[in-house]
Formats: sequence, C-alpha cells, structure tokens
Amino acid sequence: AEAEAQELGGECGLVLDSGAKMAAQRSVVISHHNGTLAVWGLADTEALRARWRVTGSLLGPPADAEGPDGSARALLPEEAELLVDKDAATVVDSRQAGHAGESWRGATRAQRDRSALYRALWDEGYHLTVGCKFGAEYLAYRGDPNEVHAEATVHLLPPGQTSLSGLELVAAARTSNSVRKRAIIAAVGENGAISRLVIGSAPQSWNKRAHSRDGPPGDAVAG
Repeated sequence: AEAEAQELGGECGLVLDSGAKMAAQRSVVISHHNGTLAVWGLADTEALRARWRVTGSLLGPPADAEGPDGSARALLPEEAELLVDKDAATVVDSRQAGHAGESWRGATRAQRDRSALYRALWDEGYHLTVGCKFGAEYLAYRGDPNEVHAEATVHLLPPGQTSLSGLELVAAARTSNSVRKRAIIAAVGENGAISRLVIGSAPQSWNKRAHSRDGPPGDAVAG
C-alpha cells in the first residue's frame, strides 16, 4: 500500500507524508452540518487534491484544531457527489455522528444540472474550482490550481434555457478576452445531455510561479 501511495505522489508531483499516504488509500470522511459539506485534516484535503482533482474552498481549521492553516475545505455538493460515487469518501452527519444518507445531495433541477456539468468536465481531466469572482460557475484548469492559471471560465445556463442573446454573447466574449481565458457556456437538457459553446481560444499554458500574482501582462484578474 505504501508503494502505491508513493507512486501516486510521484505521478502528481507531490511528496506525501505518512498521513497523506494513508488518506490516499481509504475513504475520506466528509462532514455534513447545516448544509455545509466539509473535509477536515491536511492529509485528507491533500489526498483529494492529488488523487481526485478536488480542491474545495478554504474554510480554515476550527478554533481548537492543531496543525497548519488551510486544513479544512468546504466542498460543493457536486464535488462530494463525485467522491462518494467513486467510493473515495463517505458523508456523515456531524450532529448525529452517523452516516448522512442521501439527504445532502441536491434535489433541484439546477443542482442536478451542475452535477452533470461538473462530472463531464472532470471526466475530461479538468481541475475545477468555484468561479464566482469571474461571474461563472467554475474555473477550469488543465493542472493543479496552485501551479497553473485557469484555462477557461465555465458558465451554466439556467434550466430550460438553451441559448444566449446577441448582447449576452458579446458580453461573454469581452469578458473572456479581458481575462485571457476561454468561456465555456453550457446547457443541460432534461435528458441530461450537455451542449456547449466555447468562446475564445485556449491561452498558452503558463505556470503561476513564473509570473507575478496578477499574471502576465494583460491578465486583468489572477485565477
């Protein structure tokens, strides 16, 4: 098992400590509390990033936690669904200290559409993070978000909407150009079929560490 964990770390360019090696081999526990899905512990959060391309959003450790900052991550419902469906995680109810069943899964059409789109892009090899600072559902990366900038912003049309107006297309194109990213505009049909419109060309891949925090010249927003 340790050899497998070492191989995993090598493939991902990471050096895993003994805790991360163990986390890479077992089901990670996701805590469900008041609508929030969270993973606690640096070993688990790093294992999810390395093996499953799931990063979540920074929560920070609880007041009585020991260890480095950044060890707690909030997950989107679609991230948790992916992990559970892949047998990589188990969701527990933090109040009852037991299995949370399926109540945490999104039941609305909008959430089902988000999950379908997330899974489709994840299957294509993308790393996905929250894209709200760009007015998008997600930012899509072709590598670890800590190492590279996003290739595209991903926008999901509301349920039932299948097209954009001319003004909306122009706005999407201008935004895409200003932040030097492609814009992926997607719609999910009632049958789960996904259609996409891609605006802009894929930017050349470049490493965050080789540039300033704000990106290369002309990159209006880091991401």
